[in-house]
Amino acid sequence: MKQTLFKTLVFLFSFSVFSQKTLPESSEKNILLLNNTLLKIRKLYALAESVNDTDVIRAKRILHLSYHIAKKNNHQEWVPKIEFNLGNVGASLGQPDSALYYYNRALYAFQKQNNLKWEAKIFGRICWVYNYLGNFEKALLYGFRALTIYQKINDPIGIAKANSDLASVFLAQNKSEEAIDYAQKAYEEQKKSNILRDLSTSAQILGDAWLLSGNFQKALAFLNESLKIRRLFNYNTDIALSLNSRANVYKKKRLYSVALSDYNESFEIAKKSGIYWLTASVTGNIGHIYNRMGKYREALPYLIENEKLLKKTFRSQQVVDNYKHLAEAYSQLNKFDSAFYFQKKASLIGDSLLKVQNNIQFSGLKNQYESEQKETQIALQNKQLSEERIKLWALSSFLGLMFIGGLMLFRLIRTLRQRNKENEYLIREIHHRVKNNLQVLSSLLHLQSRYVKDKAALEAIRESENRVEAMGLIHQKLYMGVNPGTVDMNDYLKNLGISLLDSFGLLTTEQVKINYKLEPIYLDVDTAMIIGLIVNELLTNSLKYAFPDERTGEIELSLCEENGKLCLQVKDNGIGSAKAPELNNGTAFGLNLVKILSKKLKGDSKIIETTEGYSTFLQFEKVLGNRSVP
Repeated sequence: MKQTLFKTLVFLFSFSVFSQKTLPESSEKNILLLNNTLLKIRKLYALAESVNDTDVIRAKRILHLSYHIAKKNNHQEWVPKIEFNLGNVGASLGQPDSALYYYNRALYAFQKQNNLKWEAKIFGRICWVYNYLGNFEKALLYGFRALTIYQKINDPIGIAKANSDLASVFLAQNKSEEAIDYAQKAYEEQKKSNILRDLSTSAQILGDAWLLSGNFQKALAFLNESLKIRRLFNYNTDIALSLNSRANVYKKKRLYSVALSDYNESFEIAKKSGIYWLTASVTGNIGHIYNRMGKYREALPYLIENEKLLKKTFRSQQVVDNYKHLAEAYSQLNKFDSAFYFQKKASLIGDSLLKVQNNIQFSGLKNQYESEQKETQIALQNKQLSEERIKLWALSSFLGLMFIGGLMLFRLIRTLRQRNKENEYLIREIHHRVKNNLQVLSSLLHLQSRYVKDKAALEAIRESENRVEAMGLIHQKLYMGVNPGTVDMNDYLKNLGISLLDSFGLLTTEQVKINYKLEPIYLDVDTAMIIGLIVNELLTNSLKYAFPDERTGEIELSLCEENGKLCLQVKDNGIGSAKAPELNNGTAFGLNLVKILSKKLKGDSKIIETTEGYSTFLQFEKVLGNRSVP
């Protein structure tokens, strides 16, 4: 008995170090005293779910505790379930990187188990994250993937959930007709099946969509239904969402006192939840309605607080709207200096928002899905090799123009970086838009590849697509990072490796594994971009040529500092260049690009060949990078 108690106390101490949080509350303590580790995991998992609606931060801590126990005791059947819920917590807290990390880990595990239902469930949540980030193309892609799987396994409840997720994406794009169409399908099935929580979500979407289209009566009817269900089951965070949406209707109808009552109740719930994006939304709405009521002095504290909250959400349009509301309040209070200051900030950020609409791509995804469902054969004309080359040259010219545009934006970023912290948000926004432009280019290359028959041309397009993805990933890390001027190379190179494995269809297999030996190094944009392109080429060569005929193997990617220099090495244990005639007979464009980029960094490159494997080693001067941790 004493020995068991001692082990329990040791475990409690070790976990306190592991989590670096305060000691668990009494419920967690009681569970940790249990002898059966599987029972601990189950109870902690259930406890996290029970507190998730009222205290997301606590739910996150409990899930990390159960995750630690499950991994330590090799309860692999529980690990992906906990990872899925950790992804949900990251999504709730407005931490998209964390959410995607855990969702992808869970997805890999469930795909290995061939568990289609969980796979579709995770696709739906990834759809939500990309919708939150404003990447609507990817959101639709994952939403339609989830819907296709649910239809394949004939799961009507899952089909309804996927339709609801797709409705949310269309609503975020202000496409009320499409949102209503998909949400109505979900609503009818959920009402028939009596799936009340999902029903409340679809009713909420319908209410918001009808408000967007100007039908206040229908909007109120659906929002009241959603709120009634959520109050019945005490879904606190969802209650706050419904109240916020219903208050928006009352605000449009100029029933300001009624709207303010709903906003205030929503605000009290949101404030306790720790969910930044929800708290920011309600706080801004309260400030705005006080402006509408002419109570500008009462509006100011909410609008100022909203400015702080919005810095954690990266929601550009809400930032612009809040600055305008602040300018209006200060102007009405005769504080014209402050009014001018916030009006100027609103204009500055507003002008930086590029109005890029990808309706053609979104329609293409939707039409592709509907065509697959009707099993209609898409007739494609047979293209001659000469025509394909013309298309390839045209596409290459377009790529060159986009690259020049990217360089111009880089120059703008360098200029902005010299300004004070007031302009930091603008820098993040530009990185975001550069990434979006590169994503548009990547999508166009992907769409074009469907019409290319020549194998060499197709390979060239796909390699160009990977290079664009490598550049886009840099800008994603910059606008989502703590310091928009430096890139965490450890995180960036790991994500680049995952992206390339996915592009070669190797992410969910065990054929090729990439091992990372990366020191915590932070580099400036220009240096990180060049190293990213070099690593992209070297990993691509290994993945293409080193492991033919489904041969298994490993690739090692290392980046470290030695003797005041940065050392980069990519090596594999594949068949070697001597046994890869495709590599020797190819255009060697990728390796030539590596040499050119190495010279740009004033680096030395060395190729190490053996009978089994291929390795490239490069050295760069340390002065080219910024290793200070942001």
